[in-house]
Amino acid sequence: VEEDRIFKRDREIRVGAFPIGVDPGRFETLSLDPEGMKEATRLLCEQGIGTEDTFLISVDRMDYTKGFIMRLRILESLFRNFPEWIGKIRLLQIAPPTRSTHPVYQNYQKRVREEVRLTNARWSREDWIPVLPVERTVEQPVLAPLYRRAAGALVTSTNDGMNLVAKEYLSAQKDRGGSPVSEPVYRGGTGAQGSGSHRSARTGKIRGHPPQCPTGTGIHPEGEKCHPSGADIPIQHLSMDGVDPDGP
Repeated sequence: VEEDRIFKRDREIRVGAFPIGVDPGRFETLSLDPEGMKEATRLLCEQGIGTEDTFLISVDRMDYTKGFIMRLRILESLFRNFPEWIGKIRLLQIAPPTRSTHPVYQNYQKRVREEVRLTNARWSREDWIPVLPVERTVEQPVLAPLYRRAAGALVTSTNDGMNLVAKEYLSAQKDRGGSPVSEPVYRGGTGAQGSGSHRSARTGKIRGHPPQCPTGTGIHPEGEKCHPSGADIPIQHLSMDGVDPDGP
């Protein structure tokens, strides 16, 4: 061993520390950039979201560790428990597919799309759709203004070592007051900010509820406790949204 190098037989291995995180200042700057704001507005327009419309945002690759099914259950529970929000709030779900040549991922992505279709079929109104899926990568210069525009962020990763979406969201929000809603545990990036009701180091907070009670009360501004009607929502093994990761 010699400083940052390890020698073994005829091999030389270099060791380094490379911290991973979010640059809050950069996201704050990007969120206010006029060109990025213009592109963000264009994307929202394509999805039917107007300048005065209220929406939540979620940003994840379409992976089974990201809690997509739980996310939809949370949203549906909000509509059941607080029907006054039907027609007033939407979820902009940015979810580029990943590893789509792998059968397990193909099946999961099909399931996510079907659940989105069913959620929209149950709750849509004549001129309003609750879940707006965007299945492509949105670059940070456009993503940051979207974070700033969103009233909240849904962060539902169930078994993820480094999820930084909540920190990106708070950095873009600064003093606007939006709050990420965090449901399951087991996240490295989010969990690093606190435990229980996770705290942000900056200007917002992340509110969470135990995984067995995904009632949407973390979204509703007056909902601080689990609503009794949430008991009818089955939440099973969280690492794959109720699907045994060792199963078929």
